[in-house]
Amino acid sequence: MQTLHIHFDSRNYLYQKALATQNISQTTTANAFSLPALDKPFSWNATGKPIFFSDRLSQARFKLFRALLKKGQNVLSLNSDSQKWQELAHYKRHGYSIRQNKTPGNLAYKELVDEQTGILYLATIGDDLSVPDFQKVIRFAQDRGIKVIVDNTAGAEGILFDPIVWGADYVLSNLLHWHPDIKTQGHVVVRTSSLIIGDGWGDQSPYKKQKAGESRVIPLPTASFWRENPNEVARIKNKLAVTLQLAKWFQLAALTTAVVYPGLPTHPDHFNTLKFFRNGYGNQFFWSLEGQHHTYDKLQQQFIGVPVPGVKITAVPGKAVFKIEVRDGNLKEITDALQRAFALVSNAIGNKQRQDQEAQKLSDQIRLSFENDTIKKITASDF
Repeated sequence: MQTLHIHFDSRNYLYQKALATQNISQTTTANAFSLPALDKPFSWNATGKPIFFSDRLSQARFKLFRALLKKGQNVLSLNSDSQKWQELAHYKRHGYSIRQNKTPGNLAYKELVDEQTGILYLATIGDDLSVPDFQKVIRFAQDRGIKVIVDNTAGAEGILFDPIVWGADYVLSNLLHWHPDIKTQGHVVVRTSSLIIGDGWGDQSPYKKQKAGESRVIPLPTASFWRENPNEVARIKNKLAVTLQLAKWFQLAALTTAVVYPGLPTHPDHFNTLKFFRNGYGNQFFWSLEGQHHTYDKLQQQFIGVPVPGVKITAVPGKAVFKIEVRDGNLKEITDALQRAFALVSNAIGNKQRQDQEAQKLSDQIRLSFENDTIKKITASDF
């Protein structure tokens, strides 16, 4: 009996060294593939399905779309930010079009599908923090023979969510989302629902006929990437737990107008998060201060000058909204730093208000003095 193992070395962020070993009863070991075999512009397995590493999400997406689409076909994206993709112009030059469902959370995307739709693309958590009903979307695509690609960057490679379990054909993940200090190349990973292991599988063309019995199919659940790395799993689970607690903390803050986070019952897609996610609800949320633009501007300056440790705070253009991304798991350090920032801004606003009041008082005194002098002059002239 043969036991096949997929192992990714945790010492270099799990993917720096990729090893697949086949352990036979006689205790002999044979390498099935190594990182150099994957470190090519594109690597094909025996059935023509790609699995590869990339340095940018846009690069990986472009390679995958080119491999799966024919000229004249289109991609239907359920992501609100797909019109901002860096590689968008390249698709047009190659004869592909990108359609975007501009009404997240409803079934309007079905009306955008036609006979030329080859790919349905969606994210674990959308740019607007929406969470789709993956089961319905994937079933709809499968019934029409459309490939489903999921950007699982926010899914922590299966710790939060594993799209393959629900039938996704291809999954993209970006390790930079969970390892901001990563220095290695190939931090974007594209996987399929199964990995074909065979002699020299990395050199095989999808058009070359394979000999019977040459390859073996290994189910590749996302969790296998983390099985040998319990410390990484614990660290990310803790980060997810801290994000939920921090979102609740912001809800109670006096400055808060609203908090948008899939883990809160007030989120419109909260039911989907309960249905599909595990160990948490993502590490990002929106914090709104609508109607308090002066305070928002002061906080923006404060966060730029004195960053809050453990979180990345980004101002959303055109709105009094901050995007909060949790990067560390120490809730007390984060909230203490935020309290200090709030106090400094509150004092600055209070001082400014006092200065404005004193300036207004002085202005009123000058005006009254001028009016009194004018009245005296007029009265004196009458006599």
